[in-house]
Amino acid sequence: MFVGDSLTGGWKNLATDFPRLKVANRGVGGDVSRGVLFRFAEDVLALDPRAVVIEVGNNDLTAAGAPADMLSNLADVVAMAEKGKPGMPIVLCTIPPSANPKAPVKPDARTAMNEGIRTMAAGHKTTH
Repeated sequence: MFVGDSLTGGWKNLATDFPRLKVANRGVGGDVSRGVLFRFAEDVLALDPRAVVIEVGNNDLTAAGAPADMLSNLADVVAMAEKGKPGMPIVLCTIPPSANPKAPVKPDARTAMNEGIRTMAAGHKTTH
């Protein structure tokens, strides 16, 4: 199961990129971490995934969101996943760089979020 923002939602060849896996794409263009948190139980856990890849945070940055708020939402998503599907592998993706002049972000905010994502993954046995 892949969940996140437009970087996930726009991945149109997901099934061909992972031909041996049954994949589902729950990426939503423009989504923020709060949106993923809000829809995670119904859009992801209800489908009983064997693993989940989470990519979110870029839109939090472009909306000038606080890194701590995004990381708190992501921590809640991870907690929901661990409670709903104990032992399920979770992959947390860092936020890639962007050179979009219409969506400027503070470089230190991206750095803080990515460091927080890495720290979060390191603190959970089945999270990578």
